[in-house]
Amino acid sequence: MLVKYKHATGALHIGGGRFFYAGETYPVSEEEWENLQWFEDLEEVQEDDTSRQQVPLDKHTVDELRFMAKEAGIEVTASMKKADIVAALTEVMSHNNSGEGQAAE
Repeated sequence: MLVKYKHATGALHIGGGRFFYAGETYPVSEEEWENLQWFEDLEEVQEDDTSRQQVPLDKHTVDELRFMAKEAGIEVTASMKKADIVAALTEVMSHNNSGEGQAAE
């Protein structure tokens, strides 16, 4: 089962370090969904719906991008600008989508 944050930008923090970012889908178990369905800003989505609803990386805030980069294993430095983070995420995503693995460090 996949869920997503309903809004075009921003994020939902549900506690315990768990965030749901705009434009991203997240796999959850049936048990998790029982607890999450009470959050009005989350919705269940069909797997084929996700590709059409992706928010471009440059539409995310810098904080969202930093979090996404860290989650992807990218070392984020204080001197990195938004465009740098977008470029790093794009590179990792293109490598992951092509089956080549993660970007070299």
